[in-house]
Amino acid sequence: MTLVLAHRGASGHAPENSIEAFKLASKMNADGIELDIHQHGNKFYVHHDQQDSPGNAPLLQDVLALPELLNMTMFIEIKSMQNAELLNQLLNPYKTKLKLHVQSFELSILEMIKNLPYEIGVIARTANDPLALLDKYNASHLSLRYDSVTAELVEILHEDGKKLYCWTVNKQEDFAKMKSLNVDGIITNYPELSNN
Repeated sequence: MTLVLAHRGASGHAPENSIEAFKLASKMNADGIELDIHQHGNKFYVHHDQQDSPGNAPLLQDVLALPELLNMTMFIEIKSMQNAELLNQLLNPYKTKLKLHVQSFELSILEMIKNLPYEIGVIARTANDPLALLDKYNASHLSLRYDSVTAELVEILHEDGKKLYCWTVNKQEDFAKMKSLNVDGIITNYPELSNN
């Protein structure tokens, strides 16, 4: 089964990385959400760009506690972080309430999180040696730009017990193609694409 993951919430319909977008994703029957976090001091805020001040960005713990997200899959993309143990302490109470994945583009962050007790993911635009990359960071999945996904790559990962998620798929024809390639999940701004 291919999971449908709402990119920064249902961000095609509500402000990205907002409580509104996350609640809407649940209402639209997404299987899960993907969100971005930055560490500021001893708190984690949900927002995309590092140069942005946290301002009105929600706190990660407030998103984790949303009753609408109970039992959903949550992909947490770590954009900046100084303390992995602090993140672990924050996530730990939600291990049984959410299907938690932590992932990053940043190799330094992957090194920090590779031993955390959650599903670990490597985000990449392309992947020349995906199995070696995943093994290096104790990762269970690759999160790859959708136009770099091939049937061969999906097969290689699945044969090794790994998963492949693709981003960001916002057109119906691309959604259908990714589903036909048997990816494990599709990250999209428009969760309703799964209904067509």
